[in-house]
Amino acid sequence: MDDPRATFAFNTGPLTWTILAFRNSLVFHDIDKVTSVYLHLGPAFVSWSYHWYPEGERVHMDSCASGGSWGLFGLVTVPMCIYVGWAIMYYLKIFVFSAKKIQQHDYQTLFKYCTTQKRGPFHEITKRVPKRVQPQAYLAMHLAFCLCTLLISMPCWHFYAVHTLLLVGVMTASIWAGANYYFEVFAKRYHASIAEAVKQVEASQQRASDTGGAPTVGAGPPDGGGAPGAGAVDEK
Repeated sequence: MDDPRATFAFNTGPLTWTILAFRNSLVFHDIDKVTSVYLHLGPAFVSWSYHWYPEGERVHMDSCASGGSWGLFGLVTVPMCIYVGWAIMYYLKIFVFSAKKIQQHDYQTLFKYCTTQKRGPFHEITKRVPKRVQPQAYLAMHLAFCLCTLLISMPCWHFYAVHTLLLVGVMTASIWAGANYYFEVFAKRYHASIAEAVKQVEASQQRASDTGGAPTVGAGPPDGGGAPGAGAVDEK
């Protein structure tokens, strides 16, 4: 392809910004999360490499500096025409032809995910419109998101620093979200283990009170499966 502007615009626009919109997290032990990051960010890095290092060496001048145009037609108009065609087929498939089948089998779709999750702009906006027009509202927001991100891809096409900073920023946000995920999960597990240990201590004390004997603290089942930290909780 002699002028890959449409591909560049999609990769640098909607695909890249989806990582921020859906908080794609780089969590290495979760194959679904890693796959989401790879599918959305991988094409953007390919476009970056192909655009700025076409022959393995850095392009010396930015496009605008060398007299190139902003390329509104190739970076926005053509991709939007492709997107509108996709949106029409998506609407007919999801909300007309296969709507009954999706409902019967409870299939997960992007529309259902965006409108049922308890956070995010799609949910916050669609829940404020009547249910019968939610599909149209969702696609309208999807179209606005696509248009805005395609416009952002224009300076990325012309300026190396802007393009590079965008990818570094999005990648950093994904890593940060993954780190927060690890912290939240491990913190919840730690708190759950402490709560279980407290319950065991309280149950042991209650049994001792009922029988008049000394409480057994931190005692686990015969196989040694007692909750970690139970003894430490009792000492405090």
